[in-house]
Amino acid sequence: MNPTFEKGQELVYVPCRIGNQSAREHRVVRVVKTGHKWIYISNGQRICRESLRADGGNYSSPGRCYWSLEDYQKERDTITAWDALKTSVRNQQSVPAGLTSDQIQRAMKMLGFRAPMA
Repeated sequence: MNPTFEKGQELVYVPCRIGNQSAREHRVVRVVKTGHKWIYISNGQRICRESLRADGGNYSSPGRCYWSLEDYQKERDTITAWDALKTSVRNQQSVPAGLTSDQIQRAMKMLGFRAPMA
């Protein structure tokens, strides 16, 4: 995939979480300059054209861009739901009443996991 960027185009920049910071402040940035690999944005960062991740040099990325606030919120909601599912399964001490192995295997398949061998 090779997305198209235009000078002046708006993106949503979200910094990475640092420490216990639970809320990540997003802000609108604009494309300043485009290159083959990097897109330079108005907050002084450059982002990878493919991943939209900010260049961290020799360190981890300080943040990433999203095409829109809705895209960011959708990803955040998906991650929150996934974390809730993992926690619920981890905290469940036994198989929920009425749940069958067939249902579990269908859920695993739907989530892209390989079902255990019988």
